[in-house]
Amino acid sequence: MNTMISRMQRFSGIGLEIALGIFLLWVFVAALNPPAAHAAGAASTAAIKANAVRSLLAIAGTVCLQDDSNGNSIQFESATGNYCFSTASGLTISGVGTVSIKGTTVTLQHFAPDRRVIASTDESVKTGKASAQYFPNGTTVFTVADRNTTGDICTCAKR
Repeated sequence: MNTMISRMQRFSGIGLEIALGIFLLWVFVAALNPPAAHAAGAASTAAIKANAVRSLLAIAGTVCLQDDSNGNSIQFESATGNYCFSTASGLTISGVGTVSIKGTTVTLQHFAPDRRVIASTDESVKTGKASAQYFPNGTTVFTVADRNTTGDICTCAKR
């Protein structure tokens, strides 16, 4: 009888080892082959990164905003912050501001003792706005509201 019990214990131990081996093999295979949802998530993440790179490439360079009604415009380099704000009345304000990029929005800011210039554009919807306050000319605020930045042409010649 003891022989039969020891054989049963040995077979149950072997069965347990086989089951554990199969389980570990399944875990290993599952780790190497993620489920479709994980694969789709990885593909989605890759697409998002590719779109972000394309957005940054589209944003890099010269930004031009022209007001739809008053003739004011601003042009700035997203890499350097060099800008030129031209008003319909002939005033040109130029300088170097700080550029920040968040998503598809590019923002230029320049706060100096004689001026405050802020401009932003959203490349995903092709809109932009800007304002400039120039103190030697009083406290006049010049604005730009551009509802469609596609095809805008800015010139920065002092008038």
